[in-house]
Amino acid sequence: MSSHLLADYMAQRNKRHNGQMSPLELLDTRIPEIAIVDTSEWKQERIAQNLPSFLEQFTHRIRPSNQVPASESPGAPHTLVLTAAALRAAELARELKLKDAVVAKLFAKHIKLKDAINYVKKTRFAIVQQHHYGRACALILNRLEHVVIDCTFLDPKKRSIFDMKDTQQPLMQLLNRGDIKPRYTSAQVPVKIIFY
Repeated sequence: MSSHLLADYMAQRNKRHNGQMSPLELLDTRIPEIAIVDTSEWKQERIAQNLPSFLEQFTHRIRPSNQVPASESPGAPHTLVLTAAALRAAELARELKLKDAVVAKLFAKHIKLKDAINYVKKTRFAIVQQHHYGRACALILNRLEHVVIDCTFLDPKKRSIFDMKDTQQPLMQLLNRGDIKPRYTSAQVPVKIIFY
């Protein structure tokens, strides 16, 4: 899908799950299409095993050549991968084993928030399951470059991250955070949204 269609789709889903919001409030939470990377040229299946090559293809192309390499400082990931299910998050984390970076998995219920915060202080790459988007607040997001939304994963009832109110609303809250949203249109340190 093109960036324009994806921006419209996100706006439609936001309106569906937030019927109490006024048109002005909905417009304020709309993600600009300039922030969305067009990945329609990707022809392979969007499965966990293909995520590393997908990210390599679409994140390398959009990084400005004059920008410093991402995330030299620990706890400041360059990429957030957002998914709707903990099992899917674990599957993606296995596929994204990086030589030079720690992948923070912010989805485990057995890890206390304090321990999770200490762990993410050494990461460059974070995978977050929807019930734990709040844990992403522990991350330093000033070096964030990419937000990857895993929208191809369907739960047993065939629902994606945008089809369920309890996954879509936290997602939109995270995407509209004050330290992320202004950077969608920034030329200095842009944040791009990539749909997988």
